[in-house]
Amino acid sequence: MPELLPYAGVGVGGVYANMRSEADRVNGSGFAPSASVYAGTSIGLNSFFEARWRSVGRVQGFDLSGLDLSAGIRF
Repeated sequence: MPELLPYAGVGVGGVYANMRSEADRVNGSGFAPSASVYAGTSIGLNSFFEARWRSVGRVQGFDLSGLDLSAGIRF
């Protein structure tokens, strides 16, 4: 059975978004500050599962904040 190693953290950074939507008459890009809180578990040496809430400032009037669930293999 693989070993589970839980982890958690916080982060700050920035997001660059290039957005285009003809229906919303948006065609532009912008940079916004971001912050995140995350928790996950490493499964064995290479696999992981993680949940992350990312708060992002508005870009072109759109709020890009949200929850990200991910699983993967690190190598």
